[in-house]
Amino acid sequence: MSLAEENNLDQYTEAADNKRVANVVRTGFIVILVLLLLLGSITLYQLNKFNENIETIVNIYNKKTEYAYDMRDAIRKRAISLYTMLSTDDYFSRDEELLRFYDYAGEYRKARESQQGHEVSRKSRGNKETRYSTYDRGHDRGKKSKDGRGWE
Repeated sequence: MSLAEENNLDQYTEAADNKRVANVVRTGFIVILVLLLLLGSITLYQLNKFNENIETIVNIYNKKTEYAYDMRDAIRKRAISLYTMLSTDDYFSRDEELLRFYDYAGEYRKARESQQGHEVSRKSRGNKETRYSTYDRGHDRGKKSKDGRGWE
């Protein structure tokens, strides 16, 4: 083989090697871009879901807090109403105040039922069921005394 043919062969293999390296770099760059776009889209999706969940939780707790304040106000109004009934001697004023006293009880009941309707999670519902079942077990034990007669 002559020197010119060897130079041509070296140039040909060098060009092939350069193309192969360029193709590997190009493919690697495209793969990295695709993975980056995929990771970015997954992150945005998860962030959106997280924001929706946080917004739901905040709205529920805000409503429950609002109902708690309503119950507190109704209790305060009832206490003031009792004090007013005790301090007045007029039977008609006392009767009017008694009607307001009952209205405040309705406000309290409405707020309490609304608050209980806004359960945050299954865990809190489970806690309520556990609390009631514990009460029932204790109540049943209390019914039966040592001599078997019970309270009733």
